[in-house]
Amino acid sequence: MAVEVTEKLESIVERYRSGKSSLTGVMQDISQEYGYLPEEVLQEMSRLIEVPISIFYSLATFYSSFRLEPVGKKHICACVGTACHVRRSPELVDEFSAALGIEPGQTTADGEHTTDLGVIVDDLLDAAREGLLHRGVPPEDADRYLDPLRRRAERDRTPARWKHDAVARRVEAGEGIDEAVPAVQRAYVERQTRTLIDGTFAEWDDA
Repeated sequence: MAVEVTEKLESIVERYRSGKSSLTGVMQDISQEYGYLPEEVLQEMSRLIEVPISIFYSLATFYSSFRLEPVGKKHICACVGTACHVRRSPELVDEFSAALGIEPGQTTADGEHTTDLGVIVDDLLDAAREGLLHRGVPPEDADRYLDPLRRRAERDRTPARWKHDAVARRVEAGEGIDEAVPAVQRAYVERQTRTLIDGTFAEWDDA
């Protein structure tokens, strides 16, 4: 099916030709425009920017954030990264899928619901990096900005988890909850102030 080369597609092509966008950035723009990566649009883009269609499909299957089929109006996705998997997140999607009469990764016949599994944090960080590069941020700066978040994800260490565990340790040691909570909050603010510019939350010690 022929694809109308819209003003939006022309702008995507122009950004790529001018060096302001990567190929992944092109695919992100297409996905944002259509909600997925339509085959006919990829074919037309392949022709316009003279990149083999096989490369588009290689990237589309490598990054789980890209989809080659339309997504339902309600997209139910559970993270299966290590930290999420041990908390039995896949079982949640299995239950949703069974209730909707589909398999994970499928969309209901009425186009209303899609269930999915994915390493959401990794995909988000990869997409964030591509977005920064897409906007002209040097690769080394993009990595520097995102590295603390990657380390937090790898260690399953979030501010809420750090506070929860710190309060739990104090209470287990005999401290009252009314004393533990403000003490942990003070420790959190002190560490945050100390590492706001240099350092990363992922490397905080226990309170």
